[in-house]
Amino acid sequence: MNHIYYCSAKRDIMILEEKCKNKKCKCKKCIIYRKECKLNKLEVVKKVFLEAECELISEPSLSGKMKYKCSCSNINYIKWFHFKNGGRCRKCGNLKTKKNNPKRMSIENKIHDYFKEHNCVLLETSYVNSNFKMRYICECGNESKITWDCFKKGCRCENCAKIKIKNRFIPKGESHSKWNPNREEVDLNKKIRNKAKHILKRSLLNQMKDDTTFNLLGYTKEELINHIKNDDNWETLKNVKWELDHIFPIKAFFDYKIYDVQKINTLENLRPLSSFENKTKNSFYDKDEFESWLKSKNWFKID
Repeated sequence: MNHIYYCSAKRDIMILEEKCKNKKCKCKKCIIYRKECKLNKLEVVKKVFLEAECELISEPSLSGKMKYKCSCSNINYIKWFHFKNGGRCRKCGNLKTKKNNPKRMSIENKIHDYFKEHNCVLLETSYVNSNFKMRYICECGNESKITWDCFKKGCRCENCAKIKIKNRFIPKGESHSKWNPNREEVDLNKKIRNKAKHILKRSLLNQMKDDTTFNLLGYTKEELINHIKNDDNWETLKNVKWELDHIFPIKAFFDYKIYDVQKINTLENLRPLSSFENKTKNSFYDKDEFESWLKSKNWFKID
């Protein structure tokens, strides 16, 4: 029906058919009509939410964001324009794109076929990504979870891993490629290496070393072993507890202010000695004999 009103915008009497063309008109009839239209639209908003199996939590709005509970039970915010055009929460959007993506569907088929080739059954119906843990039945009959990347590398469930570790061949003893049948030589090498570290540590006064043990000592491990084996008492000492003894103790060098590691641990000053004799000897030495030995080496300094 037509109605006549006084428009405050144009200051003139105008005839309106059904609705006012001027949205800024402030006459009472136009304001009431616009309110009725808005209420009708808000009711339509509520109906659309119910038909889409979504629950509207906040008050309905035509322009602002509304809080609602999606059909996937996810709570989110959305505008009416996006909702009526099919927009939903991010979770529903991801599922929608996955279903409509033919490339993803082909990937899912390949994954199921790959599991069957390796005597396993994949229980998942959709593929998320390569780092998502998927439920599957292993070839041993155990149900477990695994990512696509791990399955391609050959990983399986915990039971299969334990069986694989038990059956794994680890070369030990005579089956090892570096096995030395001469066990006496192996034991001697270990003892020499440990004893060389010990005398070097005592000579450095517990300081940190900046190179390997035998580079600091100035000779190789083989040279030290040959020197010990050439000792006159070696045949009797090798079957008892023995130690690497300094003929002139380390204290004697420190008394004469000689701190050079190679001079203290020179091969001429080392010999194998039984642990009992080494303890009884302690750090005693003859000063005259030591000074004459230093003079023969040109290491003697008179302060």
